[in-house]
Amino acid sequence: MPVIRPFTEQDRPILNRLYQQIRAVTFHWLDKERLRQDSFDEATRDETVFVAELDGKVAGFAALYAPERFVHHLYVLPEHHGKGIGKALLAACARHGEGTLTLKCLCKNTPAVEFYRSQGWVCRSRGTDGDGDYWTMVAPDNRIAK
Repeated sequence: MPVIRPFTEQDRPILNRLYQQIRAVTFHWLDKERLRQDSFDEATRDETVFVAELDGKVAGFAALYAPERFVHHLYVLPEHHGKGIGKALLAACARHGEGTLTLKCLCKNTPAVEFYRSQGWVCRSRGTDGDGDYWTMVAPDNRIAK
């Protein structure tokens, strides 16, 4: 069972490595140099970060831009997929504030799209940005795995 807790400064180095590692594997079609230049610090500025631990080790994180109820990042190490970590991170985001959660998920990231759909999220609209086509997805409501 994963433990979800708030981010602490001690998490910064490991989350930066985790962020780089997972993005390089997940978004293999994006420019490698740009992926290397992106940093956890820049990507999560002004966001509420939740850390997932499994057996005392960091296994993933989620970053929520609370004013808009926008799940900006949700990353779980591949070896920990299927262990309830993503679901627990979404639940932590849902408990933080009021209103319906939303997120953007790149269409090419089919495992993530399938995961969110399995949790009841709905594709509301489609758009395109510098990373490619994406779905804007909406949580079913704030009942997500509370």
